[in-house]
Amino acid sequence: TDPPAQAPSGKRRVLITAFEPFDGRAENNSTRIAAAMKAHPELFPDIEVTVCTLPVVYDQGAATAQACLDRMPEKPDMVLSLGEAGCKMQLETLAINEDDVPGAPDNAGNVRSHRTIVEGGPRRLGFDVPGQAMFCALSPEERKAVEVSNSMNYVCNNTAYWMATKMRGTGIPYGFVHVPTTAEYCGAANDPLANASLLAHMLGGALADRTAHRSATYALPHCTNEERLPTSLEELSRAAASIAE
Repeated sequence: TDPPAQAPSGKRRVLITAFEPFDGRAENNSTRIAAAMKAHPELFPDIEVTVCTLPVVYDQGAATAQACLDRMPEKPDMVLSLGEAGCKMQLETLAINEDDVPGAPDNAGNVRSHRTIVEGGPRRLGFDVPGQAMFCALSPEERKAVEVSNSMNYVCNNTAYWMATKMRGTGIPYGFVHVPTTAEYCGAANDPLANASLLAHMLGGALADRTAHRSATYALPHCTNEERLPTSLEELSRAAASIAE
């Protein structure tokens, strides 16, 4: 499928989703960073950013994201979800078809353990944003603040799995990035404007890759590595065997 046509302004369109606060916290850094992205269009001179805030509730997060997508007057060139975790930006590569965080209720009080998200869906579902291009768009210094991850859980994983399922076949790439939390021990790493700037560079790389009509890959974020990440149990087994050899 060809990329969506550009906006009349010549800008590419990106839908950014972020989460409301949870677990009694006053803020969610994904929302703060999304707000900084919206408030500083100079960071995104060629990108038109639309922000959508999601509830931290199983299944409802994805439903809200889909509603935001449906309300957009033109189909976006990319959908990128933000969540918060840890003290480094994490470029997620896949979601798992299971809600399994016993003891951690969502904002509606729901607790899920060993529950399938989409019946009949694959165990692992890789994202189709060009992760390698996103990482390689960063400077060597900026890359120190970003790492790859494939260990999502809680409502982030639930939302990402639903969205990756819904976006398949639409021609719109979908991805997920965890941003640093607001925790004091993260220090300057959680600064909204600094993280918005990182995301601006990553989105620029992704959309340049998209414009070039390159095929999306589940790539390791390494500028000289063309190997995509394994996204099935069989592929993971083969990869483990090759490492053991």
